[in-house]
Amino acid sequence: MSFFANAHKPRIDGGSFTNVQGDTNNYQAGRDITVQVGDPVLHTLLPMTATGAAYDSEERYPPPKCHPNTRQAILTQIKAWRESEGTAAGGSVMWLHGPAGAGKSAIAQTICESSAGQGTLVASFFFSRGHPRRSTIELFFTTIAFQLAMLVPNLRDQIAQVVSNNPLLVHGASTAIQVENLIAGPLRSMAFTLRRPFLIVVDGVDECAGNDNQTRLLTNLIDLVYKHQLSLHILVVSRPEPHIKGVFSRASTQGCQIVSLCGDHQADADIRAFLEDGFEAIHDAERHSYIMKHVPKPWPADHVLDNLLWKSAGYFIYASTVLRFVDAEYFSPLDRLNEVANSSPTSPTTAFAELDKLYSHILSSSPNISLMKSILGCILVPLNTLRRAGPSLAMIETVFGLSQGMAMLTLRGLHSIFSFEIMDHPHFLTKEEPGQLFVRSLHASFADFVFDCERAGIFFVDEQAHHADMARRCWTHFANWLELEPHITASVRRYLLQSFHFHFTRIRDKRPLLDSLTTADSATWTPIVRASIEWPTDDKVDLIVAIDDVAAVLKAHGATRPDQIMELNALVDFAYRSHLSPQSEGDRKFIQMIYNMFAQFSPNTTLPDRLGAMRWDAMSELVDFLQLSQHAESYWEDIEAYMNAFSGRRRIGPPLHVARDRNCRRRSFVDFMSDARRCGDLYIEAGISHARLAICCMNVLRTWSVSRGPAYT
Repeated sequence: MSFFANAHKPRIDGGSFTNVQGDTNNYQAGRDITVQVGDPVLHTLLPMTATGAAYDSEERYPPPKCHPNTRQAILTQIKAWRESEGTAAGGSVMWLHGPAGAGKSAIAQTICESSAGQGTLVASFFFSRGHPRRSTIELFFTTIAFQLAMLVPNLRDQIAQVVSNNPLLVHGASTAIQVENLIAGPLRSMAFTLRRPFLIVVDGVDECAGNDNQTRLLTNLIDLVYKHQLSLHILVVSRPEPHIKGVFSRASTQGCQIVSLCGDHQADADIRAFLEDGFEAIHDAERHSYIMKHVPKPWPADHVLDNLLWKSAGYFIYASTVLRFVDAEYFSPLDRLNEVANSSPTSPTTAFAELDKLYSHILSSSPNISLMKSILGCILVPLNTLRRAGPSLAMIETVFGLSQGMAMLTLRGLHSIFSFEIMDHPHFLTKEEPGQLFVRSLHASFADFVFDCERAGIFFVDEQAHHADMARRCWTHFANWLELEPHITASVRRYLLQSFHFHFTRIRDKRPLLDSLTTADSATWTPIVRASIEWPTDDKVDLIVAIDDVAAVLKAHGATRPDQIMELNALVDFAYRSHLSPQSEGDRKFIQMIYNMFAQFSPNTTLPDRLGAMRWDAMSELVDFLQLSQHAESYWEDIEAYMNAFSGRRRIGPPLHVARDRNCRRRSFVDFMSDARRCGDLYIEAGISHARLAICCMNVLRTWSVSRGPAYT
């Protein structure tokens, strides 16, 4: 028997739903419930009961629940736990957690319905943020006690006696006292009569007002099983907020089970089935028949479903929001779906109003919205542009001049949309550096939200403004290198160098930066150029490109002294000569050969992948081809790595952006090597270079002919 079983205005007497005889009193507590004044349980508990928090309340209708034949793995796991005997005491606690939009409440609702059908559910409470009666700890345990009294006849008398003896338990008593007297005591008195554990489901604990209250509530719930040793199964569902995670981490040593909706339970197949069934229902709906009767099935096309599935990122919230938007009455499903599929940061749409509201609320928890937006830009702009992770929080703190831990504090309330992972980042961290804390967005749709000014409102992240801000911050570090270098780790240095080019080249209007850049002269750059001699090859090349970037912009805008470009070019030349440092004629030939291969292609042309792979994956063959085997190869290995950095083969991202960055680096090297005044004794005339290559080719052919025998000579 479920709590009120969706009844409307039930009349309650002695635990049964009948007409009341005698004096009555009416309370408005989420819905009308008429009770007999002489019944101490109902009369005293009802005003302190959140009746709308029950799984089957009218207030929650229609409740979210799992789509048929989806979430089977997680539902099976929870049901198996529910049917188990629990601990030696007969009970157990399970914490099901997942980020916002993962379908946690739908799973909790489905478990409640199936458990009520089996007669094992005795109480449920679905918190709701901002609701006056469903977001407070004050009504939680009195509501649980009320439901226990309604659904377990033997408990009704026990609870009635307790309330009759001390009515103040309901008003103002601490939660620990309420738990002991209203729940633990009555349950303990009848424990020997229970054939199997009762189930209590609590959803959305993170929506209860106050982190301290959430911690206290969870501690009291866990104590019911492990301290009071009651025959209860308690399913707690929430987001993975740090303080909640801390409670359950400690409780896990007592036998508490922790289940995550991340990873194994992110079933794209379930979401695809949900979308397919939803679109089929829209296609067949009578209200859309005039338009959809001419649209063949299956609708929409697979590539549209694939895109929506990618945007969903393993969570139902995006998919369900899309279906609700497309299914709106008095609108064409075709037009609405096209609006979703083609929406851009500049096109107004209300398609994701519900999702936007959720994201806005989560972001509003940050103590510093301005700083949060800057940090979000660091995390999401590279992801949005290059589809790769951004910097670690430690890197961000260094670049922004923040104290250690400040970035984490700023993002502390965002655990429902981000995961925080210790990892070795392939782009920034060196082998010598330990893993750092990186942030990963759990929702592909979140970037769409923050980069859309109409949807995000005060949380809008302006990509152009972020590019300009980050370029300034990187430039400030370059210009003050002697002072800041002691505080800059290898990973931060690499992040600064890569970020400057990434952000600087994507600023559409660079004029606001000119005042800062015009101060760039040899005195500004010399300290960092000298320091670069000891850097890894990738960092050396990135520094050269950064100087080239600045020189090109200053030259294009005519905002520099005539000698300033010469100074910057001289710095680049000094860097190249310092980095290459040829020790012999063979070294020079090797470098000239690399240049010759680069020069065969226009600087704006992407090098063919096959050619790139042939050159850089077969360095030893190239040495043999040039007949340089008599020289030490360690130097050529260093140069090969240096040239790999120019070719961009170690950089990861979409082909367009790799080609863009790779060609910037290649153009810089070609410009240097093709000017005798700049490269000095590394210079080689085109005719001599081609003649040398021709001789090498003839030598290879001669060697091949000899190896094949007299017939080929």
